[in-house]
Amino acid sequence: MEQKLTREDLILIYLLMSVDGEVSEIESARFDELLDAYDLKGEKNSLIGTAQDILAKISSSEKDKMESLFALYKETGMESSWYYLHMSIEHKRLLLWTLVNMTFADQIIATNEKKLLEVVAKEIHCEWSIVEQMLDAAKALYALDVQRNWLKTEVSKPFKEIEALVNELDKNQEVIKKNIGILIEE
Repeated sequence: MEQKLTREDLILIYLLMSVDGEVSEIESARFDELLDAYDLKGEKNSLIGTAQDILAKISSSEKDKMESLFALYKETGMESSWYYLHMSIEHKRLLLWTLVNMTFADQIIATNEKKLLEVVAKEIHCEWSIVEQMLDAAKALYALDVQRNWLKTEVSKPFKEIEALVNELDKNQEVIKKNIGILIEE
């Protein structure tokens, strides 16, 4: 069964995007893609508003800021204990993979982003080693994208040679994506 992210998941994703103090253009674009993929585009303002309300309640002087943020998130319009207890392993890992991708969207993993990932992983009973595998995969996918773009724009070799290298990078990227799919479904 294909898992879908929920409205609650998308609020958490927006919180993650915001905890470093700024939502980058690429994070915003990826959030829009998620909204489109899950037919929630019409709820964008409501989702962002809910996330911003939660963020506004957090004091910058709080010692365990991310734990407090997650606790407030859980209190906001959902039966969180029920929600997380009944979430399938596949859904949990899909949520974590999406959070990891959003964390890595701007190629900077801020301390608060990583801490919130740790809190979420702990809350949904997912081993941190799974998140680390996902972070490594996200970094590898990004590196392959950079290499592909470099080959296409900077290398002055015949098209056939570049095309063969780009195809090889595409194959590597597909292997990583397939492995993430397996990791999510385990």
